[in-house]
Amino acid sequence: MTQTTPKAQSSVASEVAGLRLHEVRKSFGSVAALQPTSFDVPAGTLCSLLGPSGCGKTTT
Repeated sequence: MTQTTPKAQSSVASEVAGLRLHEVRKSFGSVAALQPTSFDVPAGTLCSLLGPSGCGKTTT
């Protein structure tokens, strides 16, 4: 008779980290391209930045 050990169960969500931006800012010389910005994106969530041209999406 062969004994097997139970496989460890894992949740994909617990293994994948979310994204946290905290007080992110960027300036080019004296021009503030991105004001201090903070937000969290939970693991497994699809996130998209929407806004008009020049608002800081790519810089973020």
